[in-house]
Amino acid sequence: MPKKTAVKTARKRTPKSINPGTYTTPSGNVSIHVPPFWMFRQTNDDLQLVSPSGEVSLIVNAYSGSNGHGKLDAREYLDHLLQSAPHESRVKREKATRTRAAARYRDTDGTSWCVEFVTDGKTLLLAEISSAASLVSAEGRTAVAALDSVRIKPSR
Repeated sequence: MPKKTAVKTARKRTPKSINPGTYTTPSGNVSIHVPPFWMFRQTNDDLQLVSPSGEVSLIVNAYSGSNGHGKLDAREYLDHLLQSAPHESRVKREKATRTRAAARYRDTDGTSWCVEFVTDGKTLLLAEISSAASLVSAEGRTAVAALDSVRIKPSR
């Protein structure tokens, strides 16, 4: 009886490089996934994504500094922002940590908002989605996925 031998095939390994749909700021500390066909623009301190229909936008603002207590805490900034949210709106808070805190709400005009603070302790990012449609629409889900992709590289 002939002996069976396992045939090994070489697996192609793709180098771990930057996803072609990911934008990294020139300083290299912030990255975000840019969905296909969405308009992208970077200004001095913010990144802007706008859906093809124009009904959904994601803006990421960067701030630096300290809160006087040492490292920045995303939960503190989220609490402060939500104090100014319309009182009639129902706020749904996401799980919050010192480095990432998020919430969703709808304002009195019917605009859906999703806000998220991301920090490495020295730099603070405020990412906001505003949508005339629901955040469960196709463009809304795409914006939430882009928001989840926002990363800040810890400073040394």
